[in-house]
Amino acid sequence: MIANNTREWLLRTKEDLDAAALVLTVPSPLVRTALFHCQQAVEKAMKAFLTWHDAAFREVHNLDWVNPASASIPLWLPVSRASQS
Repeated sequence: MIANNTREWLLRTKEDLDAAALVLTVPSPLVRTALFHCQQAVEKAMKAFLTWHDAAFREVHNLDWVNPASASIPLWLPVSRASQS
């Protein structure tokens, strides 16, 4: 289940990055909209990281609330769940 939830967060991340790239291709690029989607992508990537490590986080659109949850996870942990998906 963790791998599926992580995958869902990463798919949402990619959708935001795709949207950011798309709105920059129009004749008058929508830079603010692209930046919004980039921020959303970062938030969702952080939530994917937390989900992968089975860490609790609040479902909010605020990086200040998401970041403290990730601070307690050592970044040196090996990524070994790939074989479990």
